[in-house]
Amino acid sequence: MRDEKMEEKSELESFLKSSLYTFISGFTSYLNENSINEQMDRFFSDLKLELYIWSDRSDNKVEDSLSDQLPIKRAKIGRSTEVQVDDVKGQDPKRIKEYIRNSKGAALYAISPVAKVKYNAAKGIVGEVCVMWGIDLGEEKGKAKEFMAEVLLDFLYKCFDSYHLDFLETGEAAVWKQKAEHFNLNLINAYVMKLFSTLPIPPEGVIREIAFRHYEKSEVCATVYFAEKEVCQKVRGELRKGIVWMDRTHGLAKDLGKKSDVPAVRKMLETCKNGNALLVQTESGERSREESTNREYPIIAVISNELLKNESLKNELLNKYHVWLQLEFTGRGEWRLLVSGEVVLEFCEGVYTVNRQHFYYDIKQKVEEVAFIHEENIVKFNKIFECLDQCPHGALMILGDQKKIQKEVERLTDLAKGTMIEKLELADKESLSLLQGLATIDGAVMVDYNGVCYGFGIILDGRARLRGDAGRGSRFNSALNYVTSHRCYAVVFSEDKENGIRIIDGKKESLKLAKKRYCSDHKKG
Repeated sequence: MRDEKMEEKSELESFLKSSLYTFISGFTSYLNENSINEQMDRFFSDLKLELYIWSDRSDNKVEDSLSDQLPIKRAKIGRSTEVQVDDVKGQDPKRIKEYIRNSKGAALYAISPVAKVKYNAAKGIVGEVCVMWGIDLGEEKGKAKEFMAEVLLDFLYKCFDSYHLDFLETGEAAVWKQKAEHFNLNLINAYVMKLFSTLPIPPEGVIREIAFRHYEKSEVCATVYFAEKEVCQKVRGELRKGIVWMDRTHGLAKDLGKKSDVPAVRKMLETCKNGNALLVQTESGERSREESTNREYPIIAVISNELLKNESLKNELLNKYHVWLQLEFTGRGEWRLLVSGEVVLEFCEGVYTVNRQHFYYDIKQKVEEVAFIHEENIVKFNKIFECLDQCPHGALMILGDQKKIQKEVERLTDLAKGTMIEKLELADKESLSLLQGLATIDGAVMVDYNGVCYGFGIILDGRARLRGDAGRGSRFNSALNYVTSHRCYAVVFSEDKENGIRIIDGKKESLKLAKKRYCSDHKKG
């Protein structure tokens, strides 16, 4: 009997091990198919996704609990198809969250609920695979990261909760592709919805309408602080100077959340032109997206700029009284939302971004994607990338070896397709400042692997050999064709920062094209 149990346990272990790898492999493919990994990189490239998987038994064949027999598996999901799997030994599944939080640090780790996924194993063994996702937030914590992690975990939990895993025995990729098509995630849209459904702020449409509204031909530039009723009463009782309070007994207080009050609210925001700020009262507690339109956001006070200039008084307002939520209107159609002083959302030029001023991606990691930049030039190119990333309307840099770059600059400028310059060594602040100015001209800046610039405003040519990306601009698509023909690198710096920095390896693209043609010809033959 014991031998039979051991054989059954071994068989189940083997099944779960193969299932785990199939699950993770398919899951990683799913992330790539759905471009979730790429979307994560645009915002926070140091977020690390981990998957925990164990099993519960629903049969009576084995008396011992399965959790005692089979350890919890932990898989670290990378950006590629490589997956690192280890055992979380000696841990009770019921206390796994507590264990993770204690070992990782609760402030730097986010955990999803446990999703239960049914499976059928050999010999009629049935049960549930318990799946839980965790996100390591990296060394630098922040509110935007926390919100983003919550969005991802909510999405993953809903995707896989109560899903049947019979297909694990065959590992059909088509199942994952079907899921990728069914569960589509636009990360920034989901993030915006998360903020507006959890934070005590007025509806998105009202904020936008205020931001686009002029008052006597002037654009809106103002700051609004939000505080709960109890906090407002405390501030009113203790801070006597620097705040003027509205008399709400006579007339109606202007409500920042009502569409009908938009003209009056916009007029009231003019009191902030000299650095003053408005204080708006909110209700406590989270609310759904539907409830946001029914909440009231009355303007109850104007805070003096002198009080806000005084750092100690300002810190007292933000920390002692917990006035942690702030809305800043920064120009026509532009605004940003701050939580505890951190920008968590910005709307500019019709596009939502996460913290545009401190948009996070690892510049060094991007530089290292260019294989021919030698180690001694890494620091130099870090500065070059940072410089071009600050160009307000984006930039394009073509990288290649010295002879090829010089020859191409001569060829294209002879055709009146740009301007050739004497060698500009990009080694100090002055030269980088010049580079930033040159990069604002339409066209590309041409730089060799040693960090020397030879031309700017270069209009790239080349026959269209690859299928373009309609979602990207002419800068990206022309660079894609050019580097494929010339087997060099293009570095595309996005204007809206949502797409980040994109490295295009011409040699790789050329090989992919050749492989595609070979397969096509082989199929015809």
